[in-house]
Amino acid sequence: MKNNYIASIFRISVAGYLLLAQYYFLSKRAGGGDEALFLADLQLIDVSGWTAAVQKGISIPHMLLTYPASLIVEPFIALRAVNILLFSGLLLYFYKVRNIRQLN
Repeated sequence: MKNNYIASIFRISVAGYLLLAQYYFLSKRAGGGDEALFLADLQLIDVSGWTAAVQKGISIPHMLLTYPASLIVEPFIALRAVNILLFSGLLLYFYKVRNIRQLN
């Protein structure tokens, strides 16, 4: 009973987050909040190269995922797409962990 209650709260929270995130990602102009920092990091990679960007202290894993996509689409779109993919991966992880725990 308690697990069903927690699972329901989790599902409602995830659904609410997805709705808010879609609204936020689609309606927000580029470059607000932390996005401006990551856009500056992408620009630093373009201008000064990876070595200078790493010395500055960029998020290497995030930029390794985002930079190739930013060469194809606008950098802010690439950032948002990577964030959506990472969130989807987190949800998949939660789903897999739940399935593994149910087998035990």
